[in-house]
Amino acid sequence: MDKQEYKNAADIELWKFCRQDDAKAYDELFYRYYPRIYRFVSGYVKDTMEAEDLCMDHLFNLWVKRKRINIDGNFSHYLFRSTHNLVISHFRKTLPQTVSLDELKEERQSGRQA
Repeated sequence: MDKQEYKNAADIELWKFCRQDDAKAYDELFYRYYPRIYRFVSGYVKDTMEAEDLCMDHLFNLWVKRKRINIDGNFSHYLFRSTHNLVISHFRKTLPQTVSLDELKEERQSGRQA
């Protein structure tokens, strides 16, 4: 396949080539979707470097896991749904844990007794 054929190929066709270890098909999907994925992520993650890292890691993992990811339908839908899940996971990891008022009260009382 030449460069123009990759540009004209449907997303799902490119994905099938990716699953067959075609790095050029992956490159085409990357260049098609990175700007859109980045805009999506940066709508939630305000730190631009962090948003870039998340996008790069996500798209890299798509390549790494290509043999295990079966996309039969809409590639774009899969990619944005998985990106949405990535953002949620990111916030779960970065938000501080909450503590109940009862736990704070117990901690405070035990601190006084010590």
